[in-house]
Amino acid sequence: MFTYATPAQVGISAKSIHTLVKALEEMGKESHSIIMARGNQIFYEQYWEPFHAQLPHRLYSSTKSFVSIAVGFAIDDGLCALDDKIVDYFPDDVPDDVLPAIRQQTIRNMLMMSTGYLPSCGNWFIDHEDRVKFYFSHNRECNRSPKEFSKYPGAFYDYDSTGTFILGAMVERLTGKSLEAYLREKLFDKIGVSESAHFLKCPGGHSWGDSAMVCTPQDFLKVARFVLNYGCHNGQQLLSRQYLVDATSPLISNGDRTNYKSFGYGYQFFATWDNCFFF
Repeated sequence: MFTYATPAQVGISAKSIHTLVKALEEMGKESHSIIMARGNQIFYEQYWEPFHAQLPHRLYSSTKSFVSIAVGFAIDDGLCALDDKIVDYFPDDVPDDVLPAIRQQTIRNMLMMSTGYLPSCGNWFIDHEDRVKFYFSHNRECNRSPKEFSKYPGAFYDYDSTGTFILGAMVERLTGKSLEAYLREKLFDKIGVSESAHFLKCPGGHSWGDSAMVCTPQDFLKVARFVLNYGCHNGQQLLSRQYLVDATSPLISNGDRTNYKSFGYGYQFFATWDNCFFF
């Protein structure tokens, strides 16, 4: 998929690259690897020992954008829709006294980090036996009242990893496949993502969709290029262009543009300067 070129061949200043990498090192950023590409041409690639090109990396919260891609495929497959209520997909896990805000929460709310949980209450305990059940009931387990615990879904942006995890679990319920298997079928094998790419698992056996995609740097680059091409690969539209246009657009305000993360948020993607986005 990718070929190699010099910076000059793609119109990039080699001096600027050197200045950037030197600044990162002087700031003590401890980079593991950097790959830069324009189109399908890699013009800079560097790894710092002991890291190397074939070493899989955990992507932490960049994993959330992979979940968004999986949700997009599920929508294209007619399995769900953006304005469906999330509780409808977990009938056996939702207690009768689930928070009203969660009962009203849609897939779109969750993709946009505009869920029904307050920030101080959105986390979970890593050793809980089943995170899906915990998500829908942990207002009781945390001994908090609904008024203390929730907000109206869609009211405002508030970073919520638990919502992303539930979206991943929803995709697994709808497809009968793990996130890894579904994405491999729909995307990974088609764009050349390596066989080593995988998701770590959570208590309850679910894929750790909010934090634990593991892949090589070039695997990540291939998925990023797919998103930059709005779902098109080798002339074939694999995923709805409109979904990825929306996903990478500033759909909801998330700050006052005082830093790179405050230019708006899409569907599990951050908008940033100059109409760009990042995972």
